[in-house]
Amino acid sequence: MSRKLTRRLFIVASAGAAAALGGACQSQEVPVPARPTDTPTGAPATAAPTKPTEVAKPAATEAPKPTAAPAVATQVTRNETLIMSVSDTFNQFQDPTLANPFLRGQQRTGWHFMFEPLFYYNPYWTSDVKWPAGLPDRPNEIPWLAEGYGYNADNTELTIKLRPGVTWSDGQPFSSKDVAFTLNMLRDNAPDLLFAFEMKTFVKDVATPDAQTARIALSDPNAQFVKLFFQWYLDLGFPIVPEHVFKGQDQKTFTNLDLAAGWPVTTGPWKLVSSTPDQKIYDRRDDWW
Repeated sequence: MSRKLTRRLFIVASAGAAAALGGACQSQEVPVPARPTDTPTGAPATAAPTKPTEVAKPAATEAPKPTAAPAVATQVTRNETLIMSVSDTFNQFQDPTLANPFLRGQQRTGWHFMFEPLFYYNPYWTSDVKWPAGLPDRPNEIPWLAEGYGYNADNTELTIKLRPGVTWSDGQPFSSKDVAFTLNMLRDNAPDLLFAFEMKTFVKDVATPDAQTARIALSDPNAQFVKLFFQWYLDLGFPIVPEHVFKGQDQKTFTNLDLAAGWPVTTGPWKLVSSTPDQKIYDRRDDWW
């Protein structure tokens, strides 16, 4: 009997290639820092430095390094760990102190596994291969943090219906307030953040009539807005960030990385537990929604 495909298997499969690459030369257990809620029980201190080694930062974004508490070594079974090696650069990561997907120094080195989109686009959908299930009238568009969307008659207003029951990794509910905050934050910081210029160009206003509804007034008719920004095609698109973490920060320098404070806070199945110039280690979240 074939094993039933679940939402967890789908997201884990999407990270399988990266995990296999990073784990090819690893032992069955890897030492990673303990979760912030863990209480040390006399385990030996990790030999790794308490903060990442200095690397050259991109000239466009001079972001301060986060303050991190000393880590305690622990053992995480290999089949619950995702290890990433260098992706966009040679030899070492250039962004080990960043977990903010909108800073220009951030690269494709793991934030796609921590955050999740409102929708996925399935380029492999056919009439014979129909899983995962897409929207009723658009079968290759997969609802994820959102359940559906629709435009008004002239494509100047977009309504997003969010999935109920989604939570951030710190237990706070994911809501339309987070959608509105993300769009407004980007629009108000143009052109210094990634996607900020586009939001300033396309977004006029965002209303949140209830926790699961975001109504976006567009500056001009734009029937492609969801596909361009809210629907991840492979790794294109951007995530929604938590208002309760990002609000009040200097958005142009906020790194969103402080493991001792539980940052980054995301909705995804992987939690960053170690970030160094050599590798990034992600632990599987058993409390994933």
